[in-house]
Amino acid sequence: RDEVPPCGSHSLKVNPATPYLLPPGFGSIFSRCAGAPKGASNVPSVKVLMVCTGNLCRSPMAESLMREALSRRGCDGVEVASSGTWAEAGYGAAESAVDALRQRGIDLSAHRTRALDPDEANEADLIVAMTSVHVREILEVAPEAKGKLVMLKEIPEIRMAAGASTPGSSKDRLQSLLDGARPDPRRSLDVDDPIGLPTGAYDRCVSDLRLGIDALVAVICGDQAG
Repeated sequence: RDEVPPCGSHSLKVNPATPYLLPPGFGSIFSRCAGAPKGASNVPSVKVLMVCTGNLCRSPMAESLMREALSRRGCDGVEVASSGTWAEAGYGAAESAVDALRQRGIDLSAHRTRALDPDEANEADLIVAMTSVHVREILEVAPEAKGKLVMLKEIPEIRMAAGASTPGSSKDRLQSLLDGARPDPRRSLDVDDPIGLPTGAYDRCVSDLRLGIDALVAVICGDQAG
C-alpha cells in the first residue's frame, strides 16, 4: 500500500491519481486533517468527496480530474477523495477508465476502490454524486449530509446568489453554491456509467465530468463569473 500523503497533497508534485489508502482503524481521509494543529498550512479548507456506484470509473476519474484542475490553477487547501455506494475495497479502476485518463496525461493506475463511509461523508464539506440514484443511496448511509450534497452536472446550472463571486473564503463560496437555485430534475443531469461500453462512452463521461469539475473549481478557487 502507498504511504498516506499529507493533507492537501494535490498541491505537491505528486501523481494526481495517487489514492489515499488508509490502514484499518486509521479513520477517514478527512479526519486526519481535522487533527492537524490549528493554523497549519496543510489543513484543507474544503473537503470534497466524489461518489458513484463501484468507485471504478466515474468517481475516481472525477477525483483525479479535479486534482489536476486544482493543481493547474495553483488552488491550494482542497482535499479530494472518492468512494462508491456499492464498492468493494481494494480493486483497481476499470481498465478503460485508466486508458481514458492516460490519454489526457493523468495516471489512474494506482487507484484502489473504497466504499462510502458515513463518517467520511459527514466530515466532507461537499459530496458530489454522479446520479440521482447516488443521492438517494448517500442519504441512506449519511442522512445528515443532505445540505452539502449536489449532483455534478447540476453545478454549472446552479444560479448562485448575487455577490457569490466576491472575495471570501472558499467555504463561503461553496455555501453560496449549495444555497443556489438548482435546475429542475431531469434524466440528462445524470453522469452515465460507461463501464463495459466502448471507448466513446468513456470520452463522453470525461467530457461530462470536466464540465462539472471546471464549474466547481471556479467556485472554490474564487473565479466564478457570477
